[in-house]
Amino acid sequence: MRRWILVLLWGSMLFGETWAQGYLWPTEASKLITSSFCEFRPRHFHAAIDIKTWNRTGYKVFAIDDGYVYRLRVAATGYGKAIYLKLKDGNFVVYGHLSGFIPELQAYADSVRLATRNNVLDVYPDPEQFPVKRGQVLGYTGETGIGMPHLHFEIRDPYHRPVNPLQFYREVVNDEIPPTPRFLAVIPVGALSLVNFSPDTLILPLPATPRVRLTTPVYLTGKAYLAVRAFDMADGATNHFDFYRAELFINDSLVYFCQYDRFSYAETHLIEIDKNFSLWRKRRGIYHNLYRHPANSLPFYDDLPRGAGLLSGASLQEGENRIRIRVLDFAGNSCQIELPVVYHRAVLLSVREVVASDSTWQVLVESPQPLRRLTVERLFSLQGKPVRVEIGDSLILADTTGGFVYALTIPRTGKTHSVSFRLQGVYGKDIPTLPLYFSPDSAAMDSAAVHRMKVRFFGHTVAVRTARPDTALSGDAAPLLTYPFRPDEVYLAFPLQLQSGQALSPGTNHHPLSRLVAEWTPIIPSRSNTVYSPDRRLRLRFPGDAAYDTLFVRIHQMPPRDSLPAPYRFVGDVYNAQPFDQPLNYGAELEFHLPDSLRSHPG
Repeated sequence: MRRWILVLLWGSMLFGETWAQGYLWPTEASKLITSSFCEFRPRHFHAAIDIKTWNRTGYKVFAIDDGYVYRLRVAATGYGKAIYLKLKDGNFVVYGHLSGFIPELQAYADSVRLATRNNVLDVYPDPEQFPVKRGQVLGYTGETGIGMPHLHFEIRDPYHRPVNPLQFYREVVNDEIPPTPRFLAVIPVGALSLVNFSPDTLILPLPATPRVRLTTPVYLTGKAYLAVRAFDMADGATNHFDFYRAELFINDSLVYFCQYDRFSYAETHLIEIDKNFSLWRKRRGIYHNLYRHPANSLPFYDDLPRGAGLLSGASLQEGENRIRIRVLDFAGNSCQIELPVVYHRAVLLSVREVVASDSTWQVLVESPQPLRRLTVERLFSLQGKPVRVEIGDSLILADTTGGFVYALTIPRTGKTHSVSFRLQGVYGKDIPTLPLYFSPDSAAMDSAAVHRMKVRFFGHTVAVRTARPDTALSGDAAPLLTYPFRPDEVYLAFPLQLQSGQALSPGTNHHPLSRLVAEWTPIIPSRSNTVYSPDRRLRLRFPGDAAYDTLFVRIHQMPPRDSLPAPYRFVGDVYNAQPFDQPLNYGAELEFHLPDSLRSHPG
């Protein structure tokens, strides 16, 4: 008996593919889609395609093949009125947001709701109760639940995993329009990574054409990954929806791809690491990561290893690399983005000495590498906008003891008070050093600097941005990196020690950096921890599976700034949990203790 069941199931799988190719289109409304499979939704993938109903209701919905009514649902939210079929090949079909069912299904649904005295319905009829035939009318399109009028059409495999419905309707949806690229993000990974000599994410606008070739190089030191923002369209509709496949090539080698065919509801929350959650939270739109996060177990990447797509010294050669991105829709239309990426080490210049005369500054610049060229630019503001003017690239080797020292002569012209310069060298085969900003009148610059310090955490490292590096430096430990990446801002990176649920930075407990780091609590994967507000009335408990990566959390407490309309009022402070832009696996449990003044109030 067991052998017969196994053979039957195997046969069903084989023949199911044949039957599937003959599925009937589910509605008379149109053969146009308004949303595609696996589009981004908050905390989940879109498990269906949405079919255009012209902002109207009442179009017939058909059984796409023989089967039976597996489930009926009625609710004010979600899919609204929905019919679930189980087909003869074992697949399931979902029709959502219907305006109504055919009379026999509607009568059955009403009788169950009356018997249970509940407006919400979720019932599984017996398989023999409502058999259906291919082409049979089941109900009518609508707008129940959430959204404008459309048909939510979903196909699931025998294990209830959503599959891309378009694979069963390859000849039905007309599409000769390639995807359209819009933006490309280059996202640094780690405190020692810089993109275009900056620790910030770089976002490049792209022309809306099928072939994009960027000629200005992107400069990278450390590690980074790419994320692309693009949309697709199909013939006959103006709707924008998501693409089907993306590929990343480094120097003509395929290093990453994703293809949206199937997923499991148990993993739908992983959309926040398949797409770029941080950019979405910052209102930059939906970007697709061209990088497989180590915690990403989704099935879109075939046998690609975790971490595939990362740009680093392991995947890039020093100097210029060719990056190519292909984005495809289900019909095979594609767009392509090409750009050069120059990978380089973090070679830092330093000013050894500045000697001023009436007409010039004599500057000695030290480099750990022999330089081929050294460019000097004077920085000033014109109508409130920064301007860089190149004033020379003369290069004189003055000393080679313990490094390479070059002498520069910079003319003193125009206003010289608080003037600043940008120096950048080139070594090897047109490989850049990090730029160096300096001012001969350093005392004036220091007095104008604003005392501020911002921190960002990367695992066991903290990055500090400050206008006054002396406030971050401590004699107890040297920074991993000290880099003046702007005229008025220095970037530093320090190692952290994570002990007993706390982060310890170099320096004494009274050091400004130590006090700032102490405000944040590390959430480490596989370890539980709790974060408290300063008054300890609010707490966030993070279980061991809360985070994908080591995360630093704090709760900022502040008095309310806004007023509420009468008769409402604030009864306490406002609490703001930070950071707001990092994806979580499980999340946190929140507990809040009401103020004593409310304990006697009912409700």
